Amino acid sequence: GLDPEGVMTVEVLMPEEGSSPAERPQFYQTLLERAEALPGVEAVGLIGRIPVRDGGWQGSISLADRPDLVDSQRPSAYFRPVSPGLFDAFDIEVLEGRGIAETDTRDGRNVAVVNESFARAMFPGQSAVGRVITRTGFLDGPIEIVGVIRNVAVDDLMGAVPMAAYYAWAQSFDESAYGILTLETSLEPGGLVEPLRA
Repeated sequence: GLDPEGVMTVEVLMPEEGSSPAERPQFYQTLLERAEALPGVEAVGLIGRIPVRDGGWQGSISLADRPDLVDSQRPSAYFRPVSPGLFDAFDIEVLEGRGIAETDTRDGRNVAVVNESFARAMFPGQSAVGRVITRTGFLDGPIEIVGVIRNVAVDDLMGAVPMAAYYAWAQSFDESAYGILTLETSLEPGGLVEPLRA
């Protein structure tokens, strides 16, 4: 599902003291631009949880066109925030639709990309793109599915891959001080540590 060769991850914690939630989007945007400019960097993105190692946030969802799924019948899925470029950094293939884009901002409609397991379970024999999901207490309003990616291990390397949705970082993470910078490089990844700290 993903290719870790040549990939480097860096956990980033923005100091909460002396900074406000409004400043954090610009902090991460500047960080991404700096990382992209480093020699040998081919792709860069942000994610809230590293596949397998970190598991992820999980919760029940509702589907606009499946009113029969209520209460205990509501399916559960993992949710992870990602920025544009993350799928490229991990070489995760987009099978249908598109990935998260620069245009997926706080001012636009909420969007997410789901994995194969999600699409097959919720929309068997049909396209998942354009469908609408919601998760109580999560984001502000409905979330439109804009793409489907190849399955990637979520919580472990064994067994079936659970349903997962990857939502736009910019639409819900402007209040987070923590993120994981992910870089794909043609050079030795260790050589990027000091330039990133500078």
